[in-house]
Amino acid sequence: MSSDGPVAKAQAALGEIAFELLAVQERLEAVNRTLPIPPNQDAMLEGRIAPDLATEVSGRVECIAEDYLRRVIEALQGAACLTAHDLVRAFRNEKRKREWH
Repeated sequence: MSSDGPVAKAQAALGEIAFELLAVQERLEAVNRTLPIPPNQDAMLEGRIAPDLATEVSGRVECIAEDYLRRVIEALQGAACLTAHDLVRAFRNEKRKREWH
């Protein structure tokens, strides 16, 4: 984390937000576990029969919790932990790559 005042405060806030979103993600997963799994779910998922409400809600919750929130949380955690050293190292590595080509 940066030692610059406003940047350090922003990074700390981003870390807290990521933590809060992890809690939301866990709540979504807990809600999803309460939904009934119909006996013909495979047929629904394969598109052979129309989905029921529980299957559709579960799919949407999984998409939000596993796809969207995971990416957002990872991005926030990355921003919260980023350092000036990381940026310099990435810049130098990229510069070396350009010089080789």
